[in-house]
Amino acid sequence: MNFDLHRRDFLLSATGASTLLMMGNAGPAPAFAIPEPKQVRMLGRDNWRPTTATRIVTAAVWLPEAQRLADDLVTCGLSRVRPQVVARGPRRGDILIGHTLGGGAEAYRLTIEHDQVRIEAGDAAGVYYATRSLLQRLMLAGSVPVAVVEDAPDCPQRGVMVDVGRKYYSREWLERLIVRMGWLKLNMLHLHLTDNEGFGYSSAIDHRLASPLHLSRDDLRSLVAHGKRHHVTLVPELDAPGHLASVIRLYPELALIAADGSSTGRAIDVSMPAARTLLDRFIDELLPIFPGPVWHLGGDEVLLTEKPDHSTNELDVLFPQLVRHAALASGPGATAHDALSLHLNAMQIRLAAHGKRCRAWNDGMQGDGIVALDRRIEIDYWENLGGKLKTPQQHITEGFRLLNAHSRYLYHVLANPPFPWYPHPTRDKMLDEWSVTLFEGEKLPIASSPSILGAHLAVWADRPEASSEQEIERSLLGPTFALAEKTWNATPPPGYDRVGFVRAQQQLSRRIDSRSILASGKPDWRSMCNSEHATDRSRS
Repeated sequence: MNFDLHRRDFLLSATGASTLLMMGNAGPAPAFAIPEPKQVRMLGRDNWRPTTATRIVTAAVWLPEAQRLADDLVTCGLSRVRPQVVARGPRRGDILIGHTLGGGAEAYRLTIEHDQVRIEAGDAAGVYYATRSLLQRLMLAGSVPVAVVEDAPDCPQRGVMVDVGRKYYSREWLERLIVRMGWLKLNMLHLHLTDNEGFGYSSAIDHRLASPLHLSRDDLRSLVAHGKRHHVTLVPELDAPGHLASVIRLYPELALIAADGSSTGRAIDVSMPAARTLLDRFIDELLPIFPGPVWHLGGDEVLLTEKPDHSTNELDVLFPQLVRHAALASGPGATAHDALSLHLNAMQIRLAAHGKRCRAWNDGMQGDGIVALDRRIEIDYWENLGGKLKTPQQHITEGFRLLNAHSRYLYHVLANPPFPWYPHPTRDKMLDEWSVTLFEGEKLPIASSPSILGAHLAVWADRPEASSEQEIERSLLGPTFALAEKTWNATPPPGYDRVGFVRAQQQLSRRIDSRSILASGKPDWRSMCNSEHATDRSRS
């Protein structure tokens, strides 16, 4: 079978591109792994399991993934001895890594025979995801059936957002989250670094901005490196120009002041060169820390006043300085909202020069002025304010791509008692009711899927004291598994069975935690040196 997988081939198919061949007439099989692979073609009744003689044979380019697999086989209790990692000479019982494969980013093929396993992928993430499927199946069943597994994601962005600006999370907690995300093929951890209450990291620009408990810049660098090992990209969010009361407390001269002298105390005035310069300094500080391709601009809840539903004309009267700023750049007819669009566009241009794609919250795009928002900005769609904001389809029609952050299904807002308008996400509701095409206020047709980048859970800290790290970790467990399934597979693959999914999720949750896998995600450099590859390098 030609393995020419592309994620959109599956999104645009009503049933998926593959057929699952079942053994006998026992009905739907339990989950092979989570997420369920696109295709599992059974080749017989034999099984493979690692033995004390199993080795991992790999090309040098895949060495980090091979070493991690060797470590995980032991950590997960699947092998009594750590397999040797070698460069040549495959034999019976080995795992082979090294064949290149077309089919798009993160795609892989896993061929299991009774005496050998072969992993083929086009990139390191594909190799890593193949090893996660292999390990999960071994954890669930103790062995892997002889089969060909062919797999690729439907959505390129699959992740979790954590509000570290308003609640302190230890670096160890975030590292565990990264490892779990990697195991579930989730690939983006979005850190909401700043908010009204303070900065969640220590900025060298002004140390006073940091919350009493915060991450250091070295912590951020360590998390980025940890994410790279598990193919999780860290996405920074410096939310601006709103949500910056913490900055205004120290720099009141930068506050956005209305014509009547009032101020929300939460937004800086982007018509001021000094305000723009300060934002640039924060960006320059974070750029070398976060080398990934995505940057979140925030951009939400800027022109909030005591009357949240001001018309455009009313806002223009309230904020004439924004109108003048926009008119200087865009000409007569500019509005206060145009000043915000100009700010987002300027940030996109600035960050694109550093290889970044920018993302912003959808409620920052409600203006109908004369400035067109840069179509390269990805829209993080969480709310439609009862139909007052542009719909997802309107954004798509205008040429934007969207990320689904449906606040009724994907928002975990810390509060005690929980806010009724933001019910905590649950595995069952996500599995049974939500899909990547179901946005707040609108269900899009599957044909819109090329414009849907994916989805993410969002952990907001409106009441940071409401839940401990441990409580949040437990609450996120089921939804994280569900998100992984629903974003990797935008439509259920033929092998998907809900009962099998739940059983596999419960077993994997216990096994992963009981084996301390979440705390074992760092490389063992001593073992990496004890390999044929290391010996070859030392001779060169």
